[in-house]
Amino acid sequence: RRLLARLLADPASFLPAFRAAALYPTPRLPHSCAPNCREQLSEDGGMEMSVVTNRPGLGDSTAAARTVCRLEELSDSAQERADELAALGLLRPGSLCDCARCRFESGGEATAPELRTLVDVAKHGSRHKEALALLDELVRRDPKDGDALYWRARVTSWDDRWSQSHERMVAAAAVAPEHPLMRSTLDASLSYCGWCP
Repeated sequence: RRLLARLLADPASFLPAFRAAALYPTPRLPHSCAPNCREQLSEDGGMEMSVVTNRPGLGDSTAAARTVCRLEELSDSAQERADELAALGLLRPGSLCDCARCRFESGGEATAPELRTLVDVAKHGSRHKEALALLDELVRRDPKDGDALYWRARVTSWDDRWSQSHERMVAAAAVAPEHPLMRSTLDASLSYCGWCP
């Protein structure tokens, strides 16, 4: 106890001051405006990557690096993100980022797999409006896309628009009745409102 009391009273006599610098390894993954991976220091001093969406294939670091990768979430607008990236030296000033998210938001083309990945990342980031815009585009391209119809109805409910979500789920079930989650979700929602026809 006496030693602890002395340590607390005069820590400098036990722990002399020293200067230190911490060096962190540079990130292995490229930038993305819609990151699905997080890099962090591991206990052994190395870097470890964790994938924050559950889209199949993204657990493989090569696939993850090819699709959407690291960097903390930036601004909502493509132009603001481009300005921030230019300030970080990751983009030439005056140009726009060429990732799938920026291409889509700027009116360019993105493939359906890119859009699906962006939907997952937006859902995970609670950016429901963005997820709905992406899902609307998937449904526009393929009106019978059961996954896009299902998730459009689900994400609508996440913004507390229950009636619209239910209407979308009923319409989706009519278009894609074989979707594995559609019927069970509809049955569950109907069980909460006995007055529904």
